[in-house]
Amino acid sequence: MAEEQQEPAEDGRNRRRYERVRVTRPIKLEATLRGRFIDILRIEMTGVTIDVSGGGFCATVDQSISPGVRCRIELADEDGGEPQNLWGRVRRTDSSGSGYIVALEFDDPADAAKVLRESIGATGNEEE
Repeated sequence: MAEEQQEPAEDGRNRRRYERVRVTRPIKLEATLRGRFIDILRIEMTGVTIDVSGGGFCATVDQSISPGVRCRIELADEDGGEPQNLWGRVRRTDSSGSGYIVALEFDDPADAAKVLRESIGATGNEEE
């Protein structure tokens, strides 16, 4: 599994906390946009991961979603078992030729690291 190359910050340090692992796995994102008193819109989208880490992941998806939106992430199990569920927040969405590229940050990196170890073998270890 290849680690993503990251440009060093101006002080010469790598800004990434977690190792990124290239993994292609089907995902489903669900989010509910809420108004003051009622739920306004429920969004469901499907996609495929590009890479994952203990801190978050990047994926291609079929719809646009705004940064800041909190999502439930359903990550397909490699062996066809029960999907794993995590929670995260959208940090970036970019348009691509066939859809959108979305970057999400996990709400609980410790829980995410455990799920990732079990479902895809990623360690989620911090880099030093």
